[in-house]
Amino acid sequence: MSLLLGVAVGLGSGVLGDAGGAAASGEASAAVPVEPATCAEAQVAWSRAATAQVAMSADQPRTLRTGFTRARDALAAVRPPEPVVADWQVVLDYLSTVATAVEKADGDDDVPGAVAGALESLDTPAMSAASDRVTTYLRDDCGASSDGAADDAGDDAGDGAEDDPAGGS
Repeated sequence: MSLLLGVAVGLGSGVLGDAGGAAASGEASAAVPVEPATCAEAQVAWSRAATAQVAMSADQPRTLRTGFTRARDALAAVRPPEPVVADWQVVLDYLSTVATAVEKADGDDDVPGAVAGALESLDTPAMSAASDRVTTYLRDDCGASSDGAADDAGDDAGDGAEDDPAGGS
């Protein structure tokens, strides 16, 4: 269970500020103009993925199943802005691997083991770094506020840039 908690903490690292990825994402964003609608759609998906995982708890296996599958589905439903496509895919692949494992688990009691088994083959630091870069990009380059307030994209639940979809706590 401590492995799962460590992942949730690592996945939320992009929430509280710039984790060093701004330079890389800033260079890419300067080269590729992004439509405001594309950014808004990505922000909403990122927020939904983070929200799906907020209540995940190793003590409540059903929350792991729904958290990982809903987060995966939210990110898979949109095409991210071109400057963060590769990083978005890293996060999506990570979530997809864990979501597939929990979907295959026979019952709720098997879910924590399925998560732990999936995590053994994954590079959590690489995913966390990619997630930090997407979070920073959405917040800085897509017009979301850096102080956690909702942006002007019309998403009353927040813009998602201050959230990290892979576990946000």
